[in-house]
Amino acid sequence: MPAHDPIEVQVRATRALARDVVEYELARIDGAPLEPAAPGAHVDLQVEPGGASQLRQYSITNARPRGTLDSYRIAVARAANGRGGSDWLHDTIRRGSRLRLGRPRHLFAQTDPAQPALFIAGGIGVTPLLPMARAAAAARADWRLVYLVRGENRAAYLDELLELDAKRVTLHVSGQEDRRLDLAALLESAPAATQVYCCGPQGLMQAVRDLSRARAPGSVRFESFGGAESATGTDAPARGFELRLARSGLSVQVAPGASVLEAIERLGIAHPSSCREGICGSCESRVLDGRCDHRDQILEEHERRDGDRFFPCVSRCAGDSLTLDL
Repeated sequence: MPAHDPIEVQVRATRALARDVVEYELARIDGAPLEPAAPGAHVDLQVEPGGASQLRQYSITNARPRGTLDSYRIAVARAANGRGGSDWLHDTIRRGSRLRLGRPRHLFAQTDPAQPALFIAGGIGVTPLLPMARAAAAARADWRLVYLVRGENRAAYLDELLELDAKRVTLHVSGQEDRRLDLAALLESAPAATQVYCCGPQGLMQAVRDLSRARAPGSVRFESFGGAESATGTDAPARGFELRLARSGLSVQVAPGASVLEAIERLGIAHPSSCREGICGSCESRVLDGRCDHRDQILEEHERRDGDRFFPCVSRCAGDSLTLDL
């Protein structure tokens, strides 16, 4: 689990949302309220496929801009080629089951619910966007949500979205000729003041990145729960480099096939970590010197150019040495 103490929760209720998608309502065992969670927040949930403890990240679908919550709701899609976590939840977790989770993380924050917004959801990627759409509707903002699914029976939370404002929600089902999405035209139609939020498969998010390069820095935000070797799309091979830890006064050579996080741990430093895939943000470090080869799924392009934030579980050095504030 994350460095802070995990929260013991019990499954208060479950609900089938769509084909292979189940919602779990989680409440603290001691009955105390849960921490505030703003739209876009996610939690680390401990799963145990095959008896091995692992962490998975799930968006809090009932997150709201203000106030504590008496429960968190998460939606889990059964992954056909996953690592077993979703299968374990679907097959073994029922009402009354006990689980452990971390505190909310806010890496995909909604800048301002009242700001014009375009939400692009692919499949289960709708989960962080649902509470954002709710907040936008409550703020009477000019918003639109485009929902891409493989089949209408897989469209989790569609009823809730249509209840917000059916005229602002568009469902695109793959394979239907009359519903194919012209992503370029969609983004071109969004005024410059519109904030774009996207969550879904890597291919969808990369297409949105490629088509949004002319938009203002920070105006297009992404959320990913599936690691990739490089969020920038680079095929540059990993290279060895020297890692220096400024506060500890330590240094080590990082081999081409080793991760920076592993090198830090070999030096005896218990650095926070969770997903080890560059998607949860728990291992974030500050860069003091050196060029970064960012391979996480968290930073936006303008944040990568700044070069002062670094996720050692997946990212590397683009030069001969890297100095971190550790």
